[in-house]
Amino acid sequence: MPNFNTIEKEKYLLQNRDLGTDDVIAYITDEHNFLSFSESLKRLILKDDPAAEVLWNEDVIHLLFDKFDNAGIEYLEDTIRDWVNKNARPKKEEGYGIKLCFAFDGFKGNPESADDFLQRDCYLDGLSPREPNEIIVWHSIAKSYTYEQCEELISQYNDAIYGITPAEADRYESIHTKVLVSKFFSNSAKKNDDTLISDLVDFYSTGKFGRYRKTAHYFFTQDKEQILNDMETYDDNDNKRVSYRKLMNLLFPRPERKKKCGISDDQQPKGIGEPRSYKESKFPKDIYKGIPNKGDLSNFEKGKVPVSRKALILLYFSVYSQQIWTDNEGWTMKQWFDDFRTKMNMRLSQSGMYELYHGNPFDMMIMFCAYSEEPDYFFEDLIQRAYNC
Repeated sequence: MPNFNTIEKEKYLLQNRDLGTDDVIAYITDEHNFLSFSESLKRLILKDDPAAEVLWNEDVIHLLFDKFDNAGIEYLEDTIRDWVNKNARPKKEEGYGIKLCFAFDGFKGNPESADDFLQRDCYLDGLSPREPNEIIVWHSIAKSYTYEQCEELISQYNDAIYGITPAEADRYESIHTKVLVSKFFSNSAKKNDDTLISDLVDFYSTGKFGRYRKTAHYFFTQDKEQILNDMETYDDNDNKRVSYRKLMNLLFPRPERKKKCGISDDQQPKGIGEPRSYKESKFPKDIYKGIPNKGDLSNFEKGKVPVSRKALILLYFSVYSQQIWTDNEGWTMKQWFDDFRTKMNMRLSQSGMYELYHGNPFDMMIMFCAYSEEPDYFFEDLIQRAYNC
């Protein structure tokens, strides 16, 4: 399969309906089809300094050390080495994606570029107008503040809301992300720091941030209920129930570990009957990293943790797969696919997450499957073949 730029990928996806699962696996496992994070970092370095030496990994590593040191940002050397040597990407909970945005001069005064980098290069959710701290990050980059100044503003905001009990958050409020962008992101460089903090405190105290965060939970619950209706699972009291293991097997059906022939029971590998490890598959790490497990699904529904982007995508993909089977719209595959992408992107954008992106191997895999005549079977066969089953 040939190499692509973004436009060519879209064209190829829509014109080649006869691609088999082996073709898709070959595509998503070919590192030349997706920009590695180490290459992204080299481009960032060269954007700041076109004369920089980035031929050897060790040169890149030390240039990154210098960037963090000059910006006064703490870091772990092993983490940066993993980015360059192992193509690992920053984890949201560690905050390195945002730290990189303050380490490179090319992002100063340009939060849109920083947001794009976080989404397309780091595979993170970008700077969400639904998160107060990320609004402050956007504001700080727009004003060319240092990382330390940004942390000071976040500290001021946390001090300002200390002791305030926000109003009860509703289950869902359909306020589009663009409204929040207009409120907090537009002309951010011209805003006074005190005005920003005051607006954030007002939104917090009236419970608006709580409502906005529940948008992803609303879509998660809505799509899960639709899947349950299709599965028709009920208990003895005629109430709908769900086995999170069964739901997980539906969303990402890993093959089970089977007994090996010719080996006694006491010598069999552990975990017989359990799903095989993602590392046993042909999938690159960017595919399976962040795939929710049954415990995650339960925590998402209970609101203990924010719904993840991959969970939202997998749930709606499952709903979409059933719609193709049950609805008779007389649509072409391109019409079905366009409808899937429109509704999926609506869910993602209103949940403060980035839309489906061709430069992300997980997204590309889902889009390949969504454009097949039997998306769920194609997806399951794809996973089975990735494990050589």
